[in-house]
Amino acid sequence: MMENNQMQISIIVPVYNVQEYVTKCVESILTQKYFNLEIILIDDGSTDNSGFVIDSLAKKDHRIRCVHQENMGLSAARNKGLDLANGQLLGFVDGDDWIEIDMYEKLYKDLVTNDADISICSIAGVNEDDPNHHEKSLKESAVFVNQPAILDDTLEIVRFCILSKNVPAWNKLYKRHLFDGVRYPTNKIYEDCFTTYRVMEKAKKVVVSPEIKYHHVFRKNSISHAKISVKNFAMLEAFIEQHEYLSKKYPELEKETRKNMFLMLLVFSKILYESNHIFTFQNELSNILNRIRKYSLSDCGLLHEDEQLLKMIFTDLRQYIIALKIIENNSQS
Repeated sequence: MMENNQMQISIIVPVYNVQEYVTKCVESILTQKYFNLEIILIDDGSTDNSGFVIDSLAKKDHRIRCVHQENMGLSAARNKGLDLANGQLLGFVDGDDWIEIDMYEKLYKDLVTNDADISICSIAGVNEDDPNHHEKSLKESAVFVNQPAILDDTLEIVRFCILSKNVPAWNKLYKRHLFDGVRYPTNKIYEDCFTTYRVMEKAKKVVVSPEIKYHHVFRKNSISHAKISVKNFAMLEAFIEQHEYLSKKYPELEKETRKNMFLMLLVFSKILYESNHIFTFQNELSNILNRIRKYSLSDCGLLHEDEQLLKMIFTDLRQYIIALKIIENNSQS
């Protein structure tokens, strides 16, 4: 039941080749207990029937607005939604995900009760091959707290964002003004890593709930499961940019953001190794290393073995590969 004093929430849903999922996604929004919604569906040049599906859904409910554009990527779709949104509050849902019936009611209540700028709920990751399986990696995230958390210090808010890796756009309710002057980077994947911390640092208060209200579907052909390409280097770019921006503005976070940057380099280098692409993208990796090598490996909390591997990445990739093979053999013996 809609209350007269409810603020309108604009929910932005990028849609691209998700014809099998988008109906469940949109219906999970339409059935929300919180009624005062503006649902903006952005068809980003889908080549399947997604556009037809959302047009059909729009005929059932006046709260839906459909926009069709040429394929320009997730960031451009979200930015289009931000430009069109009329609500005082903003939310994002990916077109292949779904939400609990009371997600926005819960987020709104927490936001208003605590006079917060951002309200956050917990996430469950659902494997496409096994819908009943919830990914451990998400459940072990720091966003899954035992008690609701209220953060009212800028440094504390930014630290929570970067240390809990709580970067997804979709499990949050935002006051609209936080996106003034902030948009998602076009032509890049991992767009949330470039954007969320800049939005959250503008918040005076953030409230976090341990309740799982958002269900994120892991698909084999999604961006996160796509074949390694040059575009994947955007993840490293995001962590470098994050370190350079935050360490300058918040010196107290310098060691933490530097450590995060180095750990991401380790993770990404191992992915390149395991996919046999470490030399395929040697030029791109060299460009990244040239940007990072000026930063010290010491005094930021890295494990000794990680520090040694990083030194090899910077000086001799072949030695790094040999070291990984030795580690693999030792773990199997």
